[in-house]
Amino acid sequence: MDQQPGRHRAVPPQPLPRAVIPAGGRALAAVLITASPDGVPDAVLGVAAEEFGTTYALEGESLDVCLRDLDATLMAIDGMPAPPDLVRRAALAWGDAVQRHYTCLTCADPLTGLATLHHLQAQVADLYRAAADGHTSEREVSRTHGLVVIELASGAAGSTDGAESTGSTASLGALEDAMRRAAAADLLEQQLPACGTAAEVTPRRLVALARRSPELNPHLDNLSAKLDERLSTRCRMWVEELPLQPADARELVAALAR
Repeated sequence: MDQQPGRHRAVPPQPLPRAVIPAGGRALAAVLITASPDGVPDAVLGVAAEEFGTTYALEGESLDVCLRDLDATLMAIDGMPAPPDLVRRAALAWGDAVQRHYTCLTCADPLTGLATLHHLQAQVADLYRAAADGHTSEREVSRTHGLVVIELASGAAGSTDGAESTGSTASLGALEDAMRRAAAADLLEQQLPACGTAAEVTPRRLVALARRSPELNPHLDNLSAKLDERLSTRCRMWVEELPLQPADARELVAALAR
């Protein structure tokens, strides 16, 4: 009977929680696990906490989820929740990342109604989170969705045929370009109603998140013909396959915006 309390004290609480370290906490956990017997230096631990908070912000996770997973990571390794200083470092880093990357997040351009690049990035991130949580028919989003890309012809609008451009001519050309993009987006919505709102990622390129289906290619062929007819010029169009990892998807969207 006297040995029972000793057995409880001898069994540390760490092994069981280690199996449920949050995916976002693995880098921080690695820093804690590989620490010397004297512990992790405060500066190193602080940087790791900042990277933790930044990562969660860029993944689109809320501050509540970030701090909850921070506590879960520390509980899994040390058996205690995160200390206040670590919470503060992670929370400030999360806030800084949100301010840097999402202050210009808007749903649509007021002139054309097109979504912004940031909104497209958010749509793609939401899709990967839904797939990871089992809310989509397939875990691999490349099987269910793709990015429809429309690239308009260059130099068609606002051209002065070698003449010096005046302020009014440039403004008129910019407006005409905007209306061409809006017309292309309108046709996309008509032909592919299951698509998300097209995003203007460059002045010539529109991208929309589309659900894959047997009807997708015929709809794209029809869309291509109608684009050429309405805009009186040839447009390039293709479907980009989404990669396996959300980080690679962010890079893909960023590359399309270059």
